[in-house]
Amino acid sequence: MAATFFHFQLSIFNSASDGAPDGNGGAGGGSLDIHFSPKWMELIYYGGDYCAEHGPSPFVELLATNVPPPYLWAYDLHQTVSSNTLFYVDLPWLDYTTATVTCREADVAHTNLAMQASINIAIGHCEQSATNILPITALAGFDVMTNHAAKVDSPTNPNGVNCPEAQIVNVYASWGGGYIWDRNFETIPTGDDDDDLTSHCIAIDWTNNHVIALEDYLPQELLPFKDELSYRVNGNGIDGSTITVEKEVPEELLPDIYHVEMCNDANTILDRLWIVVLNPATRAEFNTWANQNPTNATWFGTLPKPPSKIFVSASGAATLPSAASANWNAPEPFPTNNYMHPKAVYELRASSLFNEHGHQATYDEQGNLITDSIKAGTADFSTPYPIVTGWRPLNHRDNDVRPYVRALQLDGNPVFPMDNDGAISRNIPRNLSRPPLRVGPFSQQYLQRRPTTPSGVQLIQ
Repeated sequence: MAATFFHFQLSIFNSASDGAPDGNGGAGGGSLDIHFSPKWMELIYYGGDYCAEHGPSPFVELLATNVPPPYLWAYDLHQTVSSNTLFYVDLPWLDYTTATVTCREADVAHTNLAMQASINIAIGHCEQSATNILPITALAGFDVMTNHAAKVDSPTNPNGVNCPEAQIVNVYASWGGGYIWDRNFETIPTGDDDDDLTSHCIAIDWTNNHVIALEDYLPQELLPFKDELSYRVNGNGIDGSTITVEKEVPEELLPDIYHVEMCNDANTILDRLWIVVLNPATRAEFNTWANQNPTNATWFGTLPKPPSKIFVSASGAATLPSAASANWNAPEPFPTNNYMHPKAVYELRASSLFNEHGHQATYDEQGNLITDSIKAGTADFSTPYPIVTGWRPLNHRDNDVRPYVRALQLDGNPVFPMDNDGAISRNIPRNLSRPPLRVGPFSQQYLQRRPTTPSGVQLIQ
């Protein structure tokens, strides 16, 4: 560590050499330590915490004393200071620098600037250690849902008990900035770090020759350290900090998805981010659908009442309560690893048409009705089941399923629609490629128009 130190070099000019009144009678000059009282200025405070090992912190307060009339000019600036007046030397916080303070006598016209005293101040401080840039998960009590924000702190200084503060800096790195969205949906373990440990996402509309500047997504705390960061995109290191989006526009509902890992100099992953680049038609299609589907539709009240609970046996078989059997099909296990309604274990579908509208209800493993967010079943404008002649399955896809997938993608969820066989499919969207991270404003708009417990529907107890 380099020491923090102050060295004051004082030169006092005598009357014989410079005409100063009350000169000291000799050419003078010499080296003085911290405490001194020169003829024209006095150091009365050297500021901050004094470290016996490394010296004081760099702040100096001087007192102009016995200043001959009319003025004292100080610190090599046109700064007039009267006798017995405090003035301050503004020292930059650098590893090493020097400052010169001079006292000059001036006549009324400010033309005879005889130098009375000069102090050269050499300034240093304990060198900052190599900055520790750490993953945010290194914080004690880390919680991916509530404590995923960048932080800079300074632990106990190892240079000495009385050393100046904030010499060692730890930077806990995380995505942030004004555009990044944090996870607000519970983690659904998949065994894949991309799913389980990624807690940030963003959706942007595709534009031709679009370049994504990753530094735009750093929080304010990380900007001073941005040059110490590197990035991997979809598992591969990149030069610099930008992503050039493919020129070919992604197909609607099938966005370009980038998984970005922020790393430090040791190539440790600091944080992860999903970037979902959408065909602009996705936003336009969803907005059109939202405008055409009111939040207080009268058809909500025509839907059947779902039971608040279904019976689940010790073997896991589920049955309906008798009061619900007239309007609902028998409960079915929800498909394993189906992320359309995460955490749902059983589902019910309405068994008859209600002006071609349908209804869905989902249940947990104890058979309790789920009403929470996207885990719950929703009202269907178009029934998905071929109950009567003339049933049109594409109506359910276009009126209910595709708008839901669009809402999730617009909220930054890195999901593709998939068919039951696990293939990406915009034509048969029956599953999602991974669990959602976020229920944002677009998903909430969807749930207002396809509610989990529609207005006018009473539960069967």
